[in-house]
Order: sequence, then structure tokens, then C-alpha cells
Amino acid sequence: MLSVLLSLVLACGPDEPILPGVVVAEEGTTASESVTYTKSEGVFVDVGYLAGRNFEEMRGEVSQQLGDIQEVNDLGARDGTEYVLETGRVKVKDDVIYLIHVDLDRPMRQSSAMSTLGLPSEIDAPYMLTTEIRLRWHAGFDRIRMGRATRDDDLVIWVEALKFDPRDR
Repeated sequence: MLSVLLSLVLACGPDEPILPGVVVAEEGTTASESVTYTKSEGVFVDVGYLAGRNFEEMRGEVSQQLGDIQEVNDLGARDGTEYVLETGRVKVKDDVIYLIHVDLDRPMRQSSAMSTLGLPSEIDAPYMLTTEIRLRWHAGFDRIRMGRATRDDDLVIWVEALKFDPRDR
């Protein structure tokens, strides 16, 4: 009886998983044509989507979300290249985006900041420092740092998400 009920519940769900911000094309298209990215409404910079992707392939999307490149800094063989943009910066190693730093357009609460960056807003046991909040191993990132507006304030003014440590690769 339980197995029949379980199979009925599972049969009612969608055939394929649905991902927010991703639109899938019809069958019969090639792999590169089948998925078209669309930034979700209310997301300022989709850090969850951009981090870990090929920089050259995402260059247009990075410019659209973070602005034009203002400066390029060579960080050496171990750390790659840093691209300073209008509203933040991106660090790239071996053509893969491993760190995204976003200067928020206004101070906001931690959960709001996370959701406007395309990250889960539920924060589990953050490590509170004087002017910084840190999360470890959250939402597929090694580390997420949030800069507080003041020492005594809960509002954050920037967020930095480290997908992986480039020195480990």
C-alpha cells in the first residue's frame, strides 16, 4: 500500500527538474542551443550562475550585470587575473571565474543581499566579525563574505563569493 502511494506521489511531479533562471528549448536542438540563460527578476547580479563558469563565454553576461571593465590586474600564476568592473570585480584563473565581489547599490539585510545575488537567503550559522560576516561552504561556494556598513549595523554593503581556491587547482 505504501509503495503504491509513494509511486502516485512521485508520478505527479514534473518530468524534469525545473531550475529558476533557466529556460530549456524544445527537443531536437543541439546542446549549445538547448539552454538559454535568463536572469531571474529581482536579481541584481546572478553570482550563483556566473561563478565557476568560463569567463570568455560569460564575458557579455558579466559586463551586462557588473558593468564595463575598468581595469585589468595580473595577480600572478597562482591567482590569475582580476577584472575591476563598474559595480564590483571578478577574479579568473585558467579562464574560470572563481571569485565575484559585488558592491551593492544600497545597504541591505543579509538575506536580501543574498537573494539579490541569486544565492539562497537562508544563512546557517554565520561567523560574525567586527565589520564582516562570513559563511563557509554555503550554496556551493567555499566562502562568502559580506561587508557590514558599520560595526554595529546588520546591513551589508558588499558581498564577495569564492567558488573555489585557485591555489588548490
